[in-house]
Amino acid sequence: MKNLYGILGGVAAVGLLIFIGYTNSASLSSNLPPKDAPYANEAAALAAAQTRVAMNEGGRILTVLGTGSMQPFIPAAAPGLDPYQTHVAFVVLRPNPRFADVRKGDLCSYVPEDHPGKNWLHLAALKDADGWVMSGLNNPRSESWMRMRADNFVGIVDHVFTWEGAGLK
Repeated sequence: MKNLYGILGGVAAVGLLIFIGYTNSASLSSNLPPKDAPYANEAAALAAAQTRVAMNEGGRILTVLGTGSMQPFIPAAAPGLDPYQTHVAFVVLRPNPRFADVRKGDLCSYVPEDHPGKNWLHLAALKDADGWVMSGLNNPRSESWMRMRADNFVGIVDHVFTWEGAGLK
């Protein structure tokens, strides 16, 4: 009987995390970082990102792939293009990022355990004892199966740069 209660408790906890992540997705978008109107082309967007790094006296530029998980804020790759090979935006991370500075709704970069070497970019949805549950704006549910933690945290996005026709190359 104890095992049954333990299983039911675990199922309820996961269900609650999924529900909270789903219902909070609208409130998460209220904390999105600034995004410039689309630049004329990719080179202009990159130049603007480089200027932002110089203005911030630091930071880091990351290229965003067109998976569509953060759509409509960050565009998806055009139909027919490989979203894992198509660049659609640049983001500038805040200088000297600290995991302790992450707040609900922050757009963060992290490296998931099951995708070593790949930076993901999603919103911090819910913090628990294991870290942050992350969520893409366009994803049907939060990532209840993994966490962003201090050891896989890359940074907090300061600014987003897209360009006209992003994802169409």
